[in-house]
Amino acid sequence: MAVDRWNNGGCSGEALAVTTATENVSPPAAISEIRVTVIDQETLALTWKTSREKDVAFYEVYRAETPDGSDRVLVDRVAAEPFYIQFYRDRSLRRDTWYYYSILAVDTAGNQARESMTAACKTPSGDWRLERSHAHEHRCQTS
Repeated sequence: MAVDRWNNGGCSGEALAVTTATENVSPPAAISEIRVTVIDQETLALTWKTSREKDVAFYEVYRAETPDGSDRVLVDRVAAEPFYIQFYRDRSLRRDTWYYYSILAVDTAGNQARESMTAACKTPSGDWRLERSHAHEHRCQTS
């Protein structure tokens, strides 16, 4: 006869259902298709395809000022939204400066995805109104 922790017994003929929890050790897939767009002289906008996995809790946005990412810092954590495209605005940047971004998905168990590809963009300098029509074409790139 089975007995629970309160000494409640069951009939010996009853089936006992047992549920076991498995630990989530599998990280989410790496983020793809990051795009950076100039908003103004001190603001860049990032967009990326969201992870297909249902248990992504948030995205970590990293920024560097060197192409090799040696000075990479965590800029923000963005809550995962149930949309196909995720959006983030990086404000208060320096003018006429290249910025390199990568994004990591983090699931509810704390597993981090591999680092995404890097997207780069240069904030404009000078008279923004004159440069604006060509800003996206020659300033932003993805690698």
